[in-house]
Amino acid sequence: MFLRDYVAVTRLHKPVGALLLFAPAALGLIFGAQYADMSYTKELLVFILGAFLMRGAGCVYNDIVDRPFDGGVKRTAARPFVRAENPMALKNGWVIIAGHLALSALLLLFLPVRTWFIAMIAVLLVGLYPWMKRITFWPQLFLGVTFGVGAPMGWFTLSESYHPVILLLYGGSIAWVFYFDTVYGLQDLEDDVLVGVKSSPQALGAFLKPGLIMVVLVYGACLAAAGWVMGLTYFHWVVFVIVLYSLRNLQRLRPHDTEMAGQIFSREKWIGLILVLAAMLG
Repeated sequence: MFLRDYVAVTRLHKPVGALLLFAPAALGLIFGAQYADMSYTKELLVFILGAFLMRGAGCVYNDIVDRPFDGGVKRTAARPFVRAENPMALKNGWVIIAGHLALSALLLLFLPVRTWFIAMIAVLLVGLYPWMKRITFWPQLFLGVTFGVGAPMGWFTLSESYHPVILLLYGGSIAWVFYFDTVYGLQDLEDDVLVGVKSSPQALGAFLKPGLIMVVLVYGACLAAAGWVMGLTYFHWVVFVIVLYSLRNLQRLRPHDTEMAGQIFSREKWIGLILVLAAMLG
């Protein structure tokens, strides 16, 4: 029973979130390696494991905090902490969080001390994120800030020097996460309004499509510029194709088409992996 609940509450059976968390960090790592002229095989493995551990801890914490809302949202009503029959004990959730954080801390031993401070900032942001949907209509933007921290963390893992390209990577990551999480939020738009959860789809309203088009252009411009500055061959052309693909998806998107929103979101894991592979090959 506990194993089944563990898999469900950490979303281990849905790795898309971990892959989306991993992508900005991997880009920062690869760009930092290019700048410092270093290999990064060991560090890449550490970041992959860290993405799965931190994503799992974040999901459990988010579910604990969101218990007052999840029962009233169709997509989340069956989650372990709020399901009608035999709900998961909160203490088990806190044990899982503690275990994941402990293992994540051990992974930091394989990284330079200078990255530990950035990691602590990331943990703080993860802790604040679930509360954002109570106080602002832009929790998706805050998630972008949270996920995007991986980019400077990856960079400074291999490079001690600051470079303006870090801002391009971080800004592009924020915009990319904001885009796909806003699309993801469309799945719960009607239920969120009923239970009192704030979201960027509500804030954008009739400006949803134009707003997301602008965001896609921003993340495309930032990432393409970063690749061009660092001399990563063909990376900016891959970004250009991805932007066209995202714009095509937005053209087909309807605000109340939850199935299409879910499909677009699930495909973003491949976008993240394509970006990472393009940077590696570049």
